[in-house]
Amino acid sequence: MRSKGPEWTSNLQTMLVKLDEIKKIGVVEKGVHLHLGCGPHILDGFINIDKYYKHKEVLQYDMYELPFKENTVDTIYSSHALEHLPIRYANAALFNWHKVLRQDGNLFLAVPDLEEIMSILLDPTVDEHTKWNWYVYTLFGYQVTPGLQCVYNDAESPIDQGQFHTTGFTKKRLTFLLETTGFTILKIFSYDGWGTPSIWVEAKKAK
Repeated sequence: MRSKGPEWTSNLQTMLVKLDEIKKIGVVEKGVHLHLGCGPHILDGFINIDKYYKHKEVLQYDMYELPFKENTVDTIYSSHALEHLPIRYANAALFNWHKVLRQDGNLFLAVPDLEEIMSILLDPTVDEHTKWNWYVYTLFGYQVTPGLQCVYNDAESPIDQGQFHTTGFTKKRLTFLLETTGFTILKIFSYDGWGTPSIWVEAKKAK
């Protein structure tokens, strides 16, 4: 993997500290807290939602049309899930999240960094094996059930519709979408998400 330098490492640690704080929210704070696109990472005190992951503690709703009334949700946390929606559905999701959040409600969001991924795929100093055996999946999604060994000519592995990436975000684009929707961005930065170039955003419903 290509090294991102000390700033990216520092940003990852900042994100991990915030993640620990987020996990405590559902335990120590009253209110409605949503974990969207949770997969198997079920958080105590949160309403865990994932369209594709079947578990007794997970509600299978679409992230872009949540069944919650306006101004009723205190916290939304979503990590590496929004990119799985088609472009227009992802945009609609941000509007829906804004609608259901209370005034000053908090949004914590992590997505792949499309700009950084593309720069790596176009970088002649990055070897082709690394590009096509890792970074291509950060762009398009793993596409099969996580944990399966991906072979480039394997047409028999079961396709997992929940593992496709169908849109992407840069910091500039995400800033535009969130501010246009009515969020105030408190923090936004790139970090190395264990080999996946990623963006972390903390925002608050402003209006």
